[in-house]
Amino acid sequence: MKTRHRISGGPPPQEENAAVGNEAQPSTSRTTPHHELQRDALRAAFGRWASGVCVVTARDTDGAPVGVTATSFSVVSKDPPLISWCIDNRAYSLPAFAGAAEFAVHVLGEHQDETSSCFAEAGGDKFAFRPIDEDADSPLLRHCLARFICERHQVITAGDHTILLGHVRHLSYTDGKPLLYFRGKYGVYGLHPRHDHSLIDGWL
Repeated sequence: MKTRHRISGGPPPQEENAAVGNEAQPSTSRTTPHHELQRDALRAAFGRWASGVCVVTARDTDGAPVGVTATSFSVVSKDPPLISWCIDNRAYSLPAFAGAAEFAVHVLGEHQDETSSCFAEAGGDKFAFRPIDEDADSPLLRHCLARFICERHQVITAGDHTILLGHVRHLSYTDGKPLLYFRGKYGVYGLHPRHDHSLIDGWL
């Protein structure tokens, strides 16, 4: 299997399996020095990481709702309960999130791909026709797999993104399957045929 690095525009190249007769050629890979990294190659490699999909919401200083789609959600600590997510420094809603005392993270279910796509777009009324609960400082989306209402804990600038840490104050969850994201496309969850249970006690 050969991994090719794309230098200019166009979709990432597909992996190819070369074979001679019935014998496949050995798998090869290339480690790229940091100073040679191309943006598209880096994005393609990052895209090999499968993740869940979240929508994060808050209110700006005028009380208007803001929301973005994020795949960077991560559990940081269970005691105290801390989570993190990242936002692009170019995002128009960054000042609102960085300045808000509270934000809400919504873990999307497999049925909420349209919600994800809506909040991934820049501009427009992302909250139109989407039922929300107004009983918190942040606008709360309904019918999500899980929801974490967080107090802003820390804001860290890291390269071209900003990391927001949140202290979980309230949470809710329900049964269902998550919406997944892999190599630029949505997917749905399925158990591995050889492992239908948690392998290690204590895994989240």
